[in-house]
Amino acid sequence: MTGAIGVEADCRRRPLRQLFVRHGYGDRGPERERDKARTIKQGMMQELLTGRIRLVEPPFTPYP
Repeated sequence: MTGAIGVEADCRRRPLRQLFVRHGYGDRGPERERDKARTIKQGMMQELLTGRIRLVEPPFTPYP
């Protein structure tokens, strides 16, 4: 059943789809960005787990 909600949602998605196609992402734009972010996150976690990068707490500075 296609109602006004389905048509309205498609009208909102169409400009985004055109933007992704125009910039070379095709129909996989959001998925590609998600995969890229996931890869970066995995790399950062690997560097933290191996000890290559350490997170250090900033020194305590009391309010004036």
